[in-house]
Amino acid sequence: MSLQTFIRTGRRSGRTACTPFYISYGDHVARDTSLHIPAYCPSEALAHATAAGLTTRGYHTLVYKTAGMSSALLNPKLLSYPDEAIAFIVFHEAIHRNMVNLGHPIAYRFEESFADVVANYACVRFARQTHLLDTAAAIRQRDIFERAYVFMNRQRHLLDRQPPKAKERIYVRCTATLIRITAGGNQFQKDRMNYPVNNAYFLRMEDYASHYFIIRRLVGGRFDLRSAIDGIKSLP
Repeated sequence: MSLQTFIRTGRRSGRTACTPFYISYGDHVARDTSLHIPAYCPSEALAHATAAGLTTRGYHTLVYKTAGMSSALLNPKLLSYPDEAIAFIVFHEAIHRNMVNLGHPIAYRFEESFADVVANYACVRFARQTHLLDTAAAIRQRDIFERAYVFMNRQRHLLDRQPPKAKERIYVRCTATLIRITAGGNQFQKDRMNYPVNNAYFLRMEDYASHYFIIRRLVGGRFDLRSAIDGIKSLP
């Protein structure tokens, strides 16, 4: 299938049962908007085939496999995760649905971080208040995500200032370190974060990690989401 056919098919398909697909320039972390490729591919096989073609042209790509999206149906992979992971996914996707209902009041580059902050801390609060989740497991899940985000934010800062050969060393280091960070985590965390790191991986991680700790301060311990949204809207 040609790239043009992929673009037309992806636009028709919407997001249901689609595969997230990230493309970055090879020499720096940024989307090439001139490609006009949808962020969701209609099938995983097509995403991998398209990624292979783009790689030969010098782009960095990431085909991301996810068991939980706001438009996805229940599936065996999702239900195989431990309770704290399923709770995280539910809280995370609930934020996305609420952003839709509110008319997308914040930019998407903040929305993923916002959803992760709420999901991490809502899981811990839900566990403590209802005892339906293992509190220690919810805390461990939150801490692993946050350690990974601290690490990747630091590496991104280094990446932008390095020559090509040094960047390759950062990719290798990040891939190995994320495996170590998630070693004590649940399978959902491993499925979400353990991919070979390249510029497309950093592009994906931007949405989750870059603004996470700023938004965490805005959300605070009171979970005043309306005030948090107002604070996010004021961010540059």
